[in-house]
Amino acid sequence: MSRKFKQNTLFCMPFSSRRAEAFGGPLDHGSERVVLSVILERYENLRMSAGSLGNVSTATETPQRQQRALQTRAQIIRGGAKAFVKNGYEGATLAAIQKETQVSNGAFYFHFATRQSLALTVLEEYEDLVRRIVTAEASASSALESLISASLRFSKAIKSDPIAQAGVVLSTERSSLPERSVRQAYDVWRDQVTMALTLAQQQGDLRDDVDVAELSMFFVASFTGIQLASAVNTRRRDLIERVRAAWMLLLPGLVPNEHLHRMLDFVSGPAKQRTRK
Repeated sequence: MSRKFKQNTLFCMPFSSRRAEAFGGPLDHGSERVVLSVILERYENLRMSAGSLGNVSTATETPQRQQRALQTRAQIIRGGAKAFVKNGYEGATLAAIQKETQVSNGAFYFHFATRQSLALTVLEEYEDLVRRIVTAEASASSALESLISASLRFSKAIKSDPIAQAGVVLSTERSSLPERSVRQAYDVWRDQVTMALTLAQQQGDLRDDVDVAELSMFFVASFTGIQLASAVNTRRRDLIERVRAAWMLLLPGLVPNEHLHRMLDFVSGPAKQRTRK
C-alpha cells in the first residue's frame, strides 16, 4: 500500500464516538469536514513550527509564526467580544463570531476548542482590564481619589472597548456559562474596591464607622446598575456623567467633613480632566 493511499485511507475513516464527543457530540458529514480541516491545520502548524533537522531558515521563521499566532488569537478574542456585545452569549453563533474575527474555522478551533472557551477567555481579559485600570490610577497619597479615577476611567473604557463591553454583557446576562466564572468578574471589582476603601479609611478619607465590606458590595452593584441604565437610556453616552453624579451624592455620607470639600473638588475637577485623556 502506497504512502499516499494510506494517508487518504486515514482521513476517510469515520470518527469514533469518543472523538465525536470531544467536538461536542455526533458529527454530520459537513461537521466532519470542518473537524478534518481543523486537524489538518493543526498538523500543518505543528509541522511548520517543528521544521526539519538542518533547516536553518525555520529557526528564524518560528518567532514570526509564533507572533502571527498570537496576533490571530488576539484577533479572535477581540472579534468574539464584539460578537458577544452584539448578540449576547447565546446568540453569538460561530458564524456571527467568524463575521467579526474574519478567520477560518480551522484558525478558530486551533486557538479555542469551543465558543464557551472563547467567552471565558474574554471574561479573563475583562478582569485583567479592571486590574490594569485600578493599578494605573493608583495613588499613594489618596486611595479614595484613585478609586474615583478608576471608576471614571473604566466608564470611559465601557463606552468604546469591546473587551469591557463584552465583560459587562457576559457577566450580566443569564446564560449557560459557568456561574463561578461569571461571578469571578464581580469578585475582581469587589476585591479591588475593598482594598482601595480599606486604605482610604486608614488614610482618613473614609469615615471610621463605614463598613468597607458592605460599601464594596454596594459600589459594585450600583456601578453595574448605573452602566446598564445608561446603556438602555443613552447607549452609554452619559455614563461618565452618571458615575460622577453618583460620587457627588455618595461622598457626603462617606467622607469626614474636613476632607469632603477636597473630594468633591476632585470629582468635579482633576478626576474630570483625567477622564478626558
